[in-house]
Amino acid sequence: DVHILTIPPGESHKNLSEVSRVLDEILALRLERGDALIALGGGIIGDMGGFIASTYLRGIPFFQVPTTLLAQVDASVGGKTGVNHSSGKNLIGAFYQPVFVAIDTDSLTTLPKREFAAGMAEVIKYGIIYDAPFFAWLEAHIDALKALDTHVLSDTIKRCCEIKAEVVAKDEKEGGLRAILNLGHTFAHAYESCLGFSSKLNHGEAVIIGIRNALQFSYQIGLIKKKSYTYVKNHLNKIPLKKNFKNLFKIKEVNKIISFMKSDKKNISKKINVILIKDFGKIKLNYQFNPNTIKNFLISELKK
Repeated sequence: DVHILTIPPGESHKNLSEVSRVLDEILALRLERGDALIALGGGIIGDMGGFIASTYLRGIPFFQVPTTLLAQVDASVGGKTGVNHSSGKNLIGAFYQPVFVAIDTDSLTTLPKREFAAGMAEVIKYGIIYDAPFFAWLEAHIDALKALDTHVLSDTIKRCCEIKAEVVAKDEKEGGLRAILNLGHTFAHAYESCLGFSSKLNHGEAVIIGIRNALQFSYQIGLIKKKSYTYVKNHLNKIPLKKNFKNLFKIKEVNKIISFMKSDKKNISKKINVILIKDFGKIKLNYQFNPNTIKNFLISELKK
């Protein structure tokens, strides 16, 4: 027997109230430990589905069928599950690995251009943090990717999954290496939280802006050389994105952004932990800053 449960779209529904509602439906169906939950949809569905599967009866089998580029290359692989809280993004969750992940690239032809562009943020991230040749390959095939060339898409998704699997296999619970996957995310999660997880900014768009911030900050403190900085910046600019930091926020909102950054789960000793870029494949882990340093950087970006 197959029972279909639906969740409304959008980050605003990725919360404990919606989880509770779905659990009520599952309990009414009297699912047993031998039954399974299949998450069919984007990253929000995968995150929530995995979290629900991890908690129901202390864990039932869980299958991922991601239908967006972002979910296919990132959210569906690695076992991170969870929901948002008013205090911040993904603060409630669990590490719970899916039994199986099924990726069908044909589903990407149904995506709005905005969703596909958002997924490219995570794709490019892998080249920056782990595989310089892959970054160069992406630059050479960016037009084919935008045109949804089946072969190029398959090769791209396959390599992204390989990289994430390699990293997670070495550090499943994010005690060290896995933190490189968070490039741009400390900024991104704060922006999403600040906007109340509204449709103004989806996760992929926030990640693109966050990676740009991390790149700029890395260059500003002298961590990355100008040649690499310019190369990465130019490639990021090829992603069609109507949103940017300056048209989303005002200087008076920076304190609110910093407040959410202070709640980030990666922080240590009340300092903001930011993943920065040293060079291709060379990421600076556990780079901790006083909140005022980040605040001054964000203000300077808004004044440009």
